[in-house]
Amino acid sequence: MDNSMRYYFDSSALLKTTELMRFKAEMGIESAKEIMKANPLQLCLSKMTTLECYDVFRQVYRSGLLGEKPKNKFKCFSMIRENFERNLLQFEILPISQAILESAIEILINHADKNKIGSNDAIHIAFVLAQQPQMTMITFDKPMKNVCDRLDIPVIFPREIEKPIQDKPLNHN
Repeated sequence: MDNSMRYYFDSSALLKTTELMRFKAEMGIESAKEIMKANPLQLCLSKMTTLECYDVFRQVYRSGLLGEKPKNKFKCFSMIRENFERNLLQFEILPISQAILESAIEILINHADKNKIGSNDAIHIAFVLAQQPQMTMITFDKPMKNVCDRLDIPVIFPREIEKPIQDKPLNHN
């Protein structure tokens, strides 16, 4: 990659830009999608981000949000997964290195209690910190935004730059 700005999407940002995963109107979704459209060759995420997203899909599937009829539930789940996997094609997927994990430990030790971040959040932040000054974090997670601000990491918090959109609830049955 060249020295142009790259955009790291954490799982909150990636999930909210995945069609069929939005169950309510929320501020910032269109802004995050615009970043994706405007910067198709500068998008990245970690392999951990995909794992977190698949875990959310599993939780949604088991929760009943997709309906109760097994056939319809599975069909809807399959559509969400296919859309997500198409969405992933736009991203460079970064491996998790030992250096990233070591940095995440330091971030967790120094910022977890005050900012209420967890280990996965610290790993996301460590990815972006390691790529400074060429990477910006995209997140819908306020505690992660706060830690990025404290570490002088460029961060875009889409909820602060857009009015809410009105998504239609999905009919899963």
